[in-house]
Amino acid sequence: MTQRAATSRPALLLMTVLALAGCGGGGGGGSPSTPPTPTDSAYYAQQCAPGNGYAPSARRVGSLDIERRWIRTYLDEAYLWYDEVPSVNTAEAQFNNASVPYSLNQYFNALLVSSKDRFSFMYPTTLWNQLAGSGIQPGYGLEW
Repeated sequence: MTQRAATSRPALLLMTVLALAGCGGGGGGGSPSTPPTPTDSAYYAQQCAPGNGYAPSARRVGSLDIERRWIRTYLDEAYLWYDEVPSVNTAEAQFNNASVPYSLNQYFNALLVSSKDRFSFMYPTTLWNQLAGSGIQPGYGLEW
């Protein structure tokens, strides 16, 4: 994990919305001339687990572990309390359920700093887009 100066984080409450079907979205880190490394979320982006039914079949080329790594590296990059994220044993049964979305949600929630963060959550991209397309504005006003 890269150490960052305290001034590189905004001093306000942020929420993190991760979309299960995005399998990591576009990711961050790296630059157009520098390929991402395993410490960048972009390295794991768009590589869904075969059992992730929310993902387009063309993106189901990854694994549950790759999706979990995307979540963890994304939190390292974007989460307000990135330096307080607890260590989690990914071998635990709750993070390896037959349902990939359930496992990812359990993992994401285990990483949150629950004593400070009341707003972060995960939502399947397809459902999020359906709500947003219907005129319903789910969330708290800030999303990635």
